[in-house]
Amino acid sequence: MTVNEPRLQAEISMTALCLQLEPILQAIATDPAGAALLELRPRPEDYAMAFVKAAEQLARERYERLWDTGVGFQRPVGRTRIAIHVAPAGALTDDNALSRPFPGGFRSVAGLLTPTRVWATWRYRSPGGTTGLSYNGLVWCDDHWAFFPKPYRVLTSR
Repeated sequence: MTVNEPRLQAEISMTALCLQLEPILQAIATDPAGAALLELRPRPEDYAMAFVKAAEQLARERYERLWDTGVGFQRPVGRTRIAIHVAPAGALTDDNALSRPFPGGFRSVAGLLTPTRVWATWRYRSPGGTTGLSYNGLVWCDDHWAFFPKPYRVLTSR
């Protein structure tokens, strides 16, 4: 096995997750009823997968409250291009190629996230545009995605 094989395997896995994620992100962007977004609500077991033990209960309490009151997802009308970036939480602790597309706040809470779980950040853009609506907080939980928006705000707010 060469030095680059594990890195190549990781890149292939992350590309596969992005490809799997794109139709989900398109669905939540175009679903006026919000049913597609509700499919991403964390399941009870997702908290233990996404967060370290010390942060699990706090995350559960705050995200359940957030989901009950509304996660604040704005449909990106007219923005049909999606730029997706994924990274394992362990890579979000410092400045590197995987962490740069993520909001800087992730560094402040990266130690509260399970290091091996892959998180996603994405932006809806207009064709030819570079700006748009940005979101983050999707986590791959073995066989489904769970949406924990802006963990750096939710976990650090009072």
